Amino acid sequence: MSLKSTRRAERLRAAEVEELRRATETPREFSQHIGFRGSGSLQCQIARIPSFTPARCFDVRREGTDWDPTAPSPSQGRLRLFRSEGTAPDSRLVVGYQELAAPEGTLETFLGRLARVQIPMAAEASAYGVADGSRLEVAVCCRLAILRVTWVEDDAHGAFAELEQIAKEMLATFEDLPPAAAG
Repeated sequence: MSLKSTRRAERLRAAEVEELRRATETPREFSQHIGFRGSGSLQCQIARIPSFTPARCFDVRREGTDWDPTAPSPSQGRLRLFRSEGTAPDSRLVVGYQELAAPEGTLETFLGRLARVQIPMAAEASAYGVADGSRLEVAVCCRLAILRVTWVEDDAHGAFAELEQIAKEMLATFEDLPPAAAG
């Protein structure tokens, strides 16, 4: 490799490191897209936003499908799980993007379950409000479309009860996972 090629490769690597640093260290609303080389495409996102403690958000991403909505088979590529932490109670701002070690098949199973949930586009509204409590939010991505649903935890009725059950199982599973091995 020539000296010119080596320097160019070093500059590209330095730019990638800076891109990753900015993406993971800058506070952002968790629904704001985060992207960096190698991040993969967002498949689903789940967040718990409590009133009195910082939020926690998990992203499931598919490796090898960065920014390519025309990829021939979006189901190819390994799934990876990332966690972001809230910056303040009752806030949608998060920071960080730590990869977690998810057991083999767990993420695919959850995605399959989410894909089978049928939710009416217009649901009956509650006749009351909630002063405090945790909100749950699930986003499912399909190429360029994103379906995002937010509700007060333990207040899901009808068709939304199935979504809440899956969301709670995902959060319970993801909560105590160790960081992924560096590689």
